[in-house]
Amino acid sequence: MRAFLENGAGLAVLAAAGVLGIIIKLITNIRINRLVRQSQNMSEAKDRQLKQWKLRFENTYRMNKGINNVLVYIRKNFMQYRIFGVSMFRVDRINVTMACVVIMAAFSFSAYTMLQSMEMMITERYIFAGLFLAGIMLIWERICATGEKKESVVTNLADFYENTLVKKLEMGADVKKNERRNRLSEAAMREERRSRLSEAAMREERGNRLSEAAMREERGNRLSEAAVKERRADRKYAPVEEKKKDTDYLKQSMDAIAAVREPEAEYVQPTRRLTDSEESIIKEFIKEYL
Repeated sequence: MRAFLENGAGLAVLAAAGVLGIIIKLITNIRINRLVRQSQNMSEAKDRQLKQWKLRFENTYRMNKGINNVLVYIRKNFMQYRIFGVSMFRVDRINVTMACVVIMAAFSFSAYTMLQSMEMMITERYIFAGLFLAGIMLIWERICATGEKKESVVTNLADFYENTLVKKLEMGADVKKNERRNRLSEAAMREERRSRLSEAAMREERGNRLSEAAMREERGNRLSEAAVKERRADRKYAPVEEKKKDTDYLKQSMDAIAAVREPEAEYVQPTRRLTDSEESIIKEFIKEYL
């Protein structure tokens, strides 16, 4: 250990720790600066994790029909932001942690040199190196100002989520509602048109049926009237012909009876009574002409 401190190996360890803390802080600062720029214009954001937060926020908003506290959602996701698989907040604290380690190691080395009664110059060298490196690291921490930048990222995200994304989602929901209403109204109008067309078709069909029935009824009436007229004509002319035939028959029968009765009158023979058929014919003849 004495040789390690006398050769300056301890100073190299302190310098390596200081440089490591500064480099890690530089990487963290670059990543946070990129987040600040992209959070100012989320429409052009290329960071994979920012895109995932946005997509997750949209899905959560649609599922829950809103989010009560947007800022809590942003801070919760931002705390889980990772750099090389490690949380960014842990990586951001490495520089300060390494500065504390450098100071403690420098004072430990200085105390060991004093206990070992080593040269005072070696002790002063470790004390000065520790304070110098720690001072540079703390100044670098202040120059980077990653704490303020992280708050700026949160503010930009909150502004985008609350004033832009939420309004867009609300407008999208309203548009979808209007589209559903329009679709329902269009469906109702189509249904109404179909019902009207069906009613008109039914009315037209009923009218056609009624007209056909009326035409059939009219034809039937015409046919029945013609049949009635024909029957009446038949009834009108048939009895006349039958009467003529009966009269002719009666005349012939009367002439025959008269011819028979004339010779009997010459010989003065007693009169003969009419038969039943002759009496019925005479009665019918009398009924027809009375």
